[in-house]
Amino acid sequence: MKALLSAALLLGLGALQARAETPAEPPAAAGAAMVDLTNASPESLTRLRDPFQRPVIHEARGTPKTELERYSVEQFELLGVVTGPIRMRAMVRAPDSRTHVVAEKMRMGNRNGVVKRITATSLVIREKVMNLFGQEEEVDTELKISSRAKEQAGGGG
Repeated sequence: MKALLSAALLLGLGALQARAETPAEPPAAAGAAMVDLTNASPESLTRLRDPFQRPVIHEARGTPKTELERYSVEQFELLGVVTGPIRMRAMVRAPDSRTHVVAEKMRMGNRNGVVKRITATSLVIREKVMNLFGQEEEVDTELKISSRAKEQAGGGG
């Protein structure tokens, strides 16, 4: 019995030793291609994306259908909110100094934004953007009434 146990131990240790002597293969990422950088030229290294920077997103933009779709949402300034018996509307100023009145479900912004909600002090626009992984994601941007608009409203007459 002792001889059988010692033989099994020796066989087990031999297998472990043989496994330790063979170099381990690097684990392959799920579907990701491994890049060999040992013989890479400096020019090819400059083409690799910096992992600490946001990726540049190339969006296929057609011609904007309305004036509200020419600029990014962050460039608009919320001037005020008009309340009504049925729904609220918001007054915004575009970067070209033109004023527009928007309602819920209207398109706004150059990333297919849609006005989702209008409150007494803010406007919420939902846009579709690409995240770091290249997946489409919905992002809400909230515009609040600007302090300049508050001063003009309070300073009048």
